[in-house]
Amino acid sequence: MKTVRSFWLAGVLSCLLAATWPLQAPAQVAVVGATAGSVPQLAFRQAEMSRVWNAGSFTQTATVAGSKGAISYSSSDPAVASVQAGSGLVTPLRQGEVIITAVQAPQGFFPLARASYRVRLAAGVPVLQPWVLPPVGLAGAPVTLTPPVSSSPGAFSFSSSAPAVASVVGNQLTVLGSGEAVITATQAATGDYTAATATARLLVNLQQPVVGPLVPPQGLVYGAAPSLLVAPSSDNPAPFVFSSSQPQVVEVSGSQLVVRGAGTAVITATQPAQGGFGGASVSATVQVAKAAPTLGLPADPLLRESRWQTSEIPMILGLTPGHMGTGGGTWSVADGVIVLSQAVNASGQPLVRVSTPGRYALRYSVPESANTLAGSIDVPMLAFANQPFQLVDATVNRPPSLPADTVIGSVTGVSSPPFGTPVVSLQVCIDRSTVYRLRFAVPNGEAFGVDWADPPATAITPAGGEVVIDLALGGNPADLEPSRVLRVRQLGSADGLYREVTRTLRIDATPVLCPSVPV
Repeated sequence: MKTVRSFWLAGVLSCLLAATWPLQAPAQVAVVGATAGSVPQLAFRQAEMSRVWNAGSFTQTATVAGSKGAISYSSSDPAVASVQAGSGLVTPLRQGEVIITAVQAPQGFFPLARASYRVRLAAGVPVLQPWVLPPVGLAGAPVTLTPPVSSSPGAFSFSSSAPAVASVVGNQLTVLGSGEAVITATQAATGDYTAATATARLLVNLQQPVVGPLVPPQGLVYGAAPSLLVAPSSDNPAPFVFSSSQPQVVEVSGSQLVVRGAGTAVITATQPAQGGFGGASVSATVQVAKAAPTLGLPADPLLRESRWQTSEIPMILGLTPGHMGTGGGTWSVADGVIVLSQAVNASGQPLVRVSTPGRYALRYSVPESANTLAGSIDVPMLAFANQPFQLVDATVNRPPSLPADTVIGSVTGVSSPPFGTPVVSLQVCIDRSTVYRLRFAVPNGEAFGVDWADPPATAITPAGGEVVIDLALGGNPADLEPSRVLRVRQLGSADGLYREVTRTLRIDATPVLCPSVPV
């Protein structure tokens, strides 16, 4: 019994140690307790594989039934395809056929095992780089064609789709006429690569015109009037079209150049192909300088004058930034001999405090902007000394020859505000004339005159102080108008510190009936 058992164990052991190469049946693993037979200890899912050799690396790992022995891979021809021993990564290197073998080391009761699969590597498709042919001239010399860069070493041959435009002999291209042709580069097959083709579009240019320089307008300044662009000289008769690289600096409309802002722009004159001539273009740079700001004195001198009252009360001048030509400026003191302080109100008008009446200057300054330079202008100002005249009183002039009990006109009210319109209320006889005497206090020795007209037609009284004006009213329907305006004119002084002004005095007349008694 022991002899039979020993013989059986020896048979099993010899089977486990047996192996074949390269396509010998793989070692089998017995399935204990079953009758289904055995499974391979080491195997591949695909016994054969077909690939294009330059399609890239790939991996087919062996499947293992139970053994944990280490597996290593090898190639039957490393010149055709190499394989990483540990991972089984196969890298094809050329066209051909190779067998990849996996060997599993013995482990425990598991013997050494082998499994293989066959790889057929077909010729690869060449990888051609993009092929571009530069334009050639109509009268150019023959061109030697350079084939596209290829992964295959196969020889190239060339052909033309339009021999009347360009003919090809060998690798020499000869231009025969203007137009386009498709040049085909054909690469022959080799042992490892198939044949391949690449095409390139060949443009045979017309004669290149001789174009002169483009001379754009010079000395451009922001705000300048439009100017004309002069086309460069060319032996191509086609007209030029102009364009601007910076329309916000200079804009082109037809051949007219319009300045839009300060800066630099490139003007390009482009000429299309025509007849036997090709197209062309030429460019030039234009510079637009910043303009000086538009600053000037306002035409109305009254905007630059204000009445001085005291050194504590600021004068409000009538100027605004809009009067100065360019807005956004600031005021400062240019001549501060008599200026105590300066500011602006909400409307942008200067508020100035001066110590005494007189002449001085303020400076209006604007900052540099995208299109204009910084600038300033000194504005002469005048603080004049006119004070409002005062109506002292109004009385009725009763002649001595008139009986005391004779009813005449009368004064019923006098109002003389400092800066408002004085008002005199009179009772005026309907049927007779009465003389009313108005007394004015005229300051600073100014000349003075009063009349119904504006300016007053009566002579100007060349003296200041107290001035008396006699008005005869009554007996005339016009004298009985409910409200009349008397113009009061004050002349200025030669030095300008006292301004000529015209003010008004309102007379409200109430008609009354007075007995007609001869005077």
